[in-house]
Amino acid sequence: MPYLSEFREIIKYNYDKTSVVYMMPWAYTDGLTFIDGETDTYEIMQKNIYDNSIKVANNLDISLAPAGWAWYQLMLENYPAELYLNDMNHQTISGAFLTASVFYSTIFLEEVPSINYDLTEDESLLRETAYNIVIDDLDLWNIY
Repeated sequence: MPYLSEFREIIKYNYDKTSVVYMMPWAYTDGLTFIDGETDTYEIMQKNIYDNSIKVANNLDISLAPAGWAWYQLMLENYPAELYLNDMNHQTISGAFLTASVFYSTIFLEEVPSINYDLTEDESLLRETAYNIVIDDLDLWNIY
């Protein structure tokens, strides 16, 4: 966190009206269970990321773009499309679209406009999920 704090100070020093936005990441699809001796499942890992991301945002008084929580919501709902590449961590085009949609909703406080993004999956569900996760609790994400 010291580097993020220093980064925030540099940004604020250059222009104090700038809003700093920290992105909540997403867990590996198998949590950390692929590492010998680790027992964190996807849900446990994502909840730990959630808790720690909120602490960081609160401690630094910065906004939090809850990308990982949007991913978590879709994973709980057994979203049929792949958000992850085969490495269990990096995003597919749908995952990237969901992440970008969370940032858009965090910054503009509105849903991403509906245009054809050429996604094979349900684009509207990704846009709506991102928007709803952000808008449902602006205080939790330090968005003001």
